[in-house]
Amino acid sequence: MELYSLSSIPYYNSIMQEYTNILILNKMPDGPLRDICKQIRQNKLSPFEANTNLCRKPNCIIAIKDDTNSCGFLCIDDLPNLFEFLINNGYTIDQSITKVFQKTNVKMNGELICIIKY
Repeated sequence: MELYSLSSIPYYNSIMQEYTNILILNKMPDGPLRDICKQIRQNKLSPFEANTNLCRKPNCIIAIKDDTNSCGFLCIDDLPNLFEFLINNGYTIDQSITKVFQKTNVKMNGELICIIKY
């Protein structure tokens, strides 16, 4: 069994020159979800954004692709479609582990949506 955190982060699309919140995973998944994921470079949102030696932001993130929108990646509004895809392909949303993370206010890369099991 593998666990994945599904989060939302602000992302700057340099081609479209716009900001949007995209859906990301903490690592490349196993199973059918892998086919719609892509490792991309995490662009700085501001020139003043700095990494610290204690807890560096990852240079690359695992984004979930969507060829139907201009950004190229799934956004918050796409959650119902993503959940349908996950359920139809044998993934489960682990509510108990998700609640643990949310109650402890653990700061991860992005805003945690849920924990997914496969």
